[in-house]
Amino acid sequence: MKTIYFLSVIFLSFSLTSCDKDDADPVSEINITSITLADSYKAGETEQISVTITKPTPCHIIDEETVTVNGRTHSYNFRLVDKAEVCVQMIQNETVTVDFEPVEAGEHTLTFSINGELFETRTVTVTE
Repeated sequence: MKTIYFLSVIFLSFSLTSCDKDDADPVSEINITSITLADSYKAGETEQISVTITKPTPCHIIDEETVTVNGRTHSYNFRLVDKAEVCVQMIQNETVTVDFEPVEAGEHTLTFSINGELFETRTVTVTE
């Protein structure tokens, strides 16, 4: 009987010391994973661009997208916020579709930022 008790105590001690506490999921870095651009664009036509963003945790959401156009530079900014109260375990990538509306032909620069930090710059040619 003492042997069973002794083995149980050893097993329990080993189990308690060897188990790691539940660590929070590791936080990945914010990144733009992919940007899907069309092969060609025409002035005066609206095209959609798909941007896939890696979120740091499943609790983060893209709260707002803003577009600023200055000549031939189109700047897209995505505001990412932590919404822990609506956190659902899901894939940490999110794809956002934004409009590209060039008004004139020529080379256009597209910049993609998250929370004001520039992540990607692309150049596209727009024809008439």
